[in-house]
Amino acid sequence: MTLTSPPGPNLFLLLLPCFFLCQVRVAAKQLFQEADQDQDGLLSAYELSMLLNRLHEATTIEEAGRQIQGHSVHGSCYLSFADFMCMMVDSNRGGLLLSAP
Repeated sequence: MTLTSPPGPNLFLLLLPCFFLCQVRVAAKQLFQEADQDQDGLLSAYELSMLLNRLHEATTIEEAGRQIQGHSVHGSCYLSFADFMCMMVDSNRGGLLLSAP
């Protein structure tokens, strides 16, 4: 199959959200890895509070612990990257960075 004309602007508009989501995920992963001081792949309440304070979301360690309990799938006192992403986009439960409109 050959294209006789370049793809129209509709293709660009369809791919733009995918590009944006990939960029957000990469940035979130980088933040998560920088905050994970012991490099165990999980954030403690202390690590999460430091990350949120760095992002100008004034949060105590106790508040971060409550956020972890509310978003941890396993009910643990640590937050995995997948749980962290859910917390960032979940506007109904206090999502912080990527709240949906």
